[in-house]
Amino acid sequence: MLPRHRRHRERAIWSVCLVICFGSRAVAAQVTAATPEQSAALRAEIARGAAAISEVTAHNYPYATVHRLIRNRVEKNIQERRDSDGFRLGAHVAAGFWVRHLPEEVSWRKTALARHRDVVYWLLPRVGLPIGEIAGVVAHAEGLSKASQQELLGFLEAIVH
Repeated sequence: MLPRHRRHRERAIWSVCLVICFGSRAVAAQVTAATPEQSAALRAEIARGAAAISEVTAHNYPYATVHRLIRNRVEKNIQERRDSDGFRLGAHVAAGFWVRHLPEEVSWRKTALARHRDVVYWLLPRVGLPIGEIAGVVAHAEGLSKASQQELLGFLEAIVH
């Protein structure tokens, strides 16, 4: 019979192994390709997120105020339990695209842009839609021109690479 501390250590090791095995399967299940019904729901959620941010950025408030309102809109969505990966992706793509067009003199521009890029980079594989489709959905929700849509696609491609 093993001493008690060795038995506890072995149990702890097995517990960690089980968590890693089942946790990796759960993550793999989240990254799989979406069915057509799920794709339509994801596109609708992405559009909802982008439209929510577009509504905020349409105001002529100071840049810092608009950015605070963007964060408030995302937080409000979470508090209302209406949050989804699609909504967050649409919101952060739209917010990142807006921040990208701010003047270079805005002191918090680089950190905000990096934060939005990081969130988008993290959410892209979870959503599983092609970036061209995401760019089209966000551009349509924001009412962007074809040239702006191409610029948005370049923005997303730069995040992926």
